[in-house]
Order: sequence, then C-alpha cells, then structure tokens
Amino acid sequence: MWGVMHNGSEPYEGVLEAVKELKRVGKKMIILSNSSKRRENSHKMLGKLGFDINDFDNIITSGDVSHALLQNNAHTLGCQNWDTLTTLVEQKSTNVFVFGSGDEDESYCTSAGWTLTSMKRLI
Repeated sequence: MWGVMHNGSEPYEGVLEAVKELKRVGKKMIILSNSSKRRENSHKMLGKLGFDINDFDNIITSGDVSHALLQNNAHTLGCQNWDTLTTLVEQKSTNVFVFGSGDEDESYCTSAGWTLTSMKRLI
C-alpha cells in the first residue's frame, strides 16, 4: 500500500478514483502488503487517508501471516504452518524474548499465545 497507493500522508493522485471505479465495475480487490502490522492497522490507515475500506474484499499483511504462524493456524490464511513453530506450540515451549523496537511487538506476541520472558531464561 505504502509507496503504491499512498505516501503515508495522502493518497497518490487518482488512486481514490481508480479504486472506486474498479469497485463500481465489479472488480474484486485484495491488498497484499509486506507491512509487519496486522490488517486492523491497515484499515485505520486507509480510512484516515480517505479510502473506503469496504471497497476492498480483503487485506493480507506479512504481519497477519506471521501472527497466524505463531498461533500455528496459518492454514486460516491459505498458508502452510512452519514445522519449527508447530513443534514449539505443540510442546508448549512458547516463551519469547522480543528483540526489536517495533510498535506493539510485545502485545503482538502475547496475543498469539506466546509468553514474554527474559533473555536469561531463554539461554
């Protein structure tokens, strides 16, 4: 979305009209984004920029896929679970140390069923 439909502050010229016209003629529109955020964030961002979220049939982000993998239910997005994560979830070995500075990284992990822990505990 970012860099294709908008610049983070406003939609690119003609994009809102193009989306409306595609919807009007019955085209199915699905956004596939490499955003690490989940679709709820995309909904908010697009709404703030003047897009009608109902014009899109679905939004799938890398963040959605990763979250589903952490929950061991990637199949809900048409993806295959990752064996390594499946094993960890099945063994209830779901402690995690968040190594990053992203917004809401900790709640992202806990909402997927993982338990935050210290680095000492993981070693």
